[in-house]
Amino acid sequence: MRKMWLLLIGVILCISVFVWFMTKNPTTQILTEEQLDDPNFLEDKLAVLYYSTTMDTTPGKGFVVFVDEEGTIYPYQTKGLELGSVTYSDEVGAVFFQDESHDYVVSKSTGLTKRKRDKKQYTGDFVAAKDDDTFFSIFNTGIPDGSSEYQSDIYWEQGNELKQDTLPFYIDTRGVHSNVIYLIAANPLNDEKMSVDFTLHQVTLSDKAETKQMMSWNEADAYPLSHLIYHDHHLYYMTLFHEQDQSYFKIGDIDLNKKTVTYHELFATNSELEQDYLPYGRKSIHIHDDLLYAIDGKGNIYTMALKTKQIEKNFNIVENINPASFVKVDWKDEQLFLYYSHLNEKEEVFEQSAIVIYDLLTREKTQTYEIEGLDDFLNKHHQVYAYDIAFIK
Repeated sequence: MRKMWLLLIGVILCISVFVWFMTKNPTTQILTEEQLDDPNFLEDKLAVLYYSTTMDTTPGKGFVVFVDEEGTIYPYQTKGLELGSVTYSDEVGAVFFQDESHDYVVSKSTGLTKRKRDKKQYTGDFVAAKDDDTFFSIFNTGIPDGSSEYQSDIYWEQGNELKQDTLPFYIDTRGVHSNVIYLIAANPLNDEKMSVDFTLHQVTLSDKAETKQMMSWNEADAYPLSHLIYHDHHLYYMTLFHEQDQSYFKIGDIDLNKKTVTYHELFATNSELEQDYLPYGRKSIHIHDDLLYAIDGKGNIYTMALKTKQIEKNFNIVENINPASFVKVDWKDEQLFLYYSHLNEKEEVFEQSAIVIYDLLTREKTQTYEIEGLDDFLNKHHQVYAYDIAFIK
């Protein structure tokens, strides 16, 4: 009888340990295409995150991770795309992303649409929606064999057909407004001043990508850091200048009517500290109610009044992040959305992931969503990097 009790206790202990282990280390199931094809899939989703290996990893691998309002993750595996992007359109009610060979649209009305492109791409550049409720994408294609001309391939949908064309330059920054794509191409001159010739192009999409050069200018040691944002016949972007041992973070201001460029200084720092202040990604500026908001890599939020060009340091976000953490931001109206996965640099493991929402008007944190299971997932797939975030709710 005593042996039976000992055996029973042993079985109970084993079951308890198993249940505890499974609770602490849940197995995250990879989404199937059938699950993504459900038009109701996006209904309770809060955000979508884009991860990928770099282009020198063979074979490439990536994940698009959906997060619901309970903090549960739903990863979908892709073939990866370095610097890949993801976007969500309220008007379309759909998420758009890519990997090296396919485009994906996950829609609230039609489910999943997966379309193969004519050739593989290995470095992403930009994705966005057009006014006709379709999406377009730009890739940093590079210099093909037998050519000396840099190429950036662009894909878009026209009459239910996937179109492709090539933009014959390297793109430093880009943005879109009312079906017009704006691109700044850079041509480094390799002189003593590290000068760069910049050219602003306007692209419209129909049967072909029609490109028109709008203006050009030269700057010494300048590097655009963010996407372009259109507002009232101006294009704005964050840019970095170097002068001696100082780094100057500024807002570039292109007047499309006057064809002029002016710069408004956000802040300056010693060049040795520059890396810590680089923004979390190319979505580092936002415009709402005639105020431009900018965020740096320290979590400082700056504002620039678009009428007076007056700049102020507005507030600072305080989260459990360090330079080695994954951090990406998105914006909507008066809200800043920040995703982070905190990396324990000593142990080289991720140990806390969350999405936090800040109100830009009150300067306060309004919501925190702890993301369950994402740390374990990233530690398991340690070769991937976080490249983008898009908010759905």
